[in-house]
Amino acid sequence: MGAATLGLDMDGSHKLPSRAPRYFTFALLGFLASFLLLPSSKAVNNFFYAFLALPGLLLIISARVPRFRVTLLVGLWTLFFSWLALRAVWGGDGDFFKYLFFNALFCLIIWLWVDWRRLDDVALFQVFFWALIFYVTGTALLYWWTGQVEVGVRVLALPSRLQGPILTSILIVSCFALVLPEYLRKRNWWALLAAVVGIIFCVGFVLQSRSGLVGLVALLAFACGKLVCEGSWQSRAGAIAAVVLLGWIGSLSLQHSEVAVQLIARADSGRFELWGQYFQLWRECGVMLGCGPSFSPDIRIQNGLAIQHPHNIFLAMGFRYGLLGLLLFAVTMLLTLQKAREQRSAWGGYLLIALAMLNFDGRELINSPHEVWLLVWVPAMLIAAREQRP
Repeated sequence: MGAATLGLDMDGSHKLPSRAPRYFTFALLGFLASFLLLPSSKAVNNFFYAFLALPGLLLIISARVPRFRVTLLVGLWTLFFSWLALRAVWGGDGDFFKYLFFNALFCLIIWLWVDWRRLDDVALFQVFFWALIFYVTGTALLYWWTGQVEVGVRVLALPSRLQGPILTSILIVSCFALVLPEYLRKRNWWALLAAVVGIIFCVGFVLQSRSGLVGLVALLAFACGKLVCEGSWQSRAGAIAAVVLLGWIGSLSLQHSEVAVQLIARADSGRFELWGQYFQLWRECGVMLGCGPSFSPDIRIQNGLAIQHPHNIFLAMGFRYGLLGLLLFAVTMLLTLQKAREQRSAWGGYLLIALAMLNFDGRELINSPHEVWLLVWVPAMLIAAREQRP
């Protein structure tokens, strides 16, 4: 019998039949698409359980797991999830263990079986980005046409599972980080201009998310810096002209746009007050161990407005799992980003800008399937999978 029939690599190590990576790769793509195509959290959860979690669990139970190398990154991820489990023993509940199990299983499935090469495709990056742009644009046009929302009023609820304006805007800008390197490499200025206009319309005018706009500014600053440092004199002149033009447009918007005035008027939306209260509770619970995953804080800001999470992924980590949990998460993310830099992977830029924006609007990472899975777990595990299977 041949090596392919036995399920062996040329070096004799075990691997899964080719059907498993192909299946889980397409199942992951279906899971990503379900956020746009399915109407509710329950529907997306059911898709995850049926097409990703159950098949992956059956393979693990049957011991059909490919061999893997133990690296520093693997060790850090193992320590991170082990600490979360240990912290949960001291202060968790049944629901948290269920969430932690499915989060870890999702990461294992991507790391062990998803073919990262199929998701490292510029054409697929374009689909991710423009699908989000068309989704938000189409929703806005529909709402305006039917009178559900007036033009210029912030859209607070989109129709599918991808409903919230803030995390949707973060996804849009993160996907822009996937296509931006290709636009710069090919000097595709018209496509770059169309992408920027689409983001400004969707993120700035329809969703009115300041976190998304900050992420866009950061990416454009990176692009201009790269052109100035590495490009020809034409590219440098174009970058400088673009900065001047965008600055002029921004100045006009602040003077004459009601939407821009509203964005400024919202100030920090009580975030500094919110973060202060969470830090105070964290200190009271204990800095090293945190308040635990099952602790339900009663946080109220701005005359009694109840807030359910700290709007900061790093503060959420520290608050729930202590300083050790926060440090493990931060160090693991830094090493993951370093690996992405060595790989020259666009997913590293996606993860970096997502974490930067989640610093202002992040929610609990360990929970049922939601947008933060797409912003953190997916890119981090694709980078880790590439380290395992270069």
